[in-house]
Amino acid sequence: MAHDSGASGGPVNSKTPRYLKADRRLRIVQAMLEYPEATPAQLADIAQCKRGHVGEVLRDIQYRLECRAEELLDEYQHILMQALPLEVRADHLAKIAAGGNPSAAMRAIEHADKVAGLLSEKVTLSNPDGSPLLAGIKIIEVGDPDVK
Repeated sequence: MAHDSGASGGPVNSKTPRYLKADRRLRIVQAMLEYPEATPAQLADIAQCKRGHVGEVLRDIQYRLECRAEELLDEYQHILMQALPLEVRADHLAKIAAGGNPSAAMRAIEHADKVAGLLSEKVTLSNPDGSPLLAGIKIIEVGDPDVK
């Protein structure tokens, strides 16, 4: 059974002409821009179409935004690797970790572990109440007059 092929190469299942679909999509997008707080049902009323059509447009826009975000993230990571090679970033994290600030040291080690894949985004080195792991711990230096 032969199907008419659409612009995307897929079969055309609807009898609605393409120019009417484009006009409907334009009305939906205009309504979304004009009334950003509107619900899909309200957008359907404004654009004079079915809620399902609004849902299709919303899903399409979300998919395109996610694809674009992934492209931008890949581009950003590429630029970052060129501007700050891994060795430079590792040296910077090592300097922070070796510094005298224990909170910054823990965050630097946490970040390095996340980048290395040793920690997931949800796992952090903190107490169950969310306070930093080293909170309340006093760092003692040799020759500290307060230590007896």
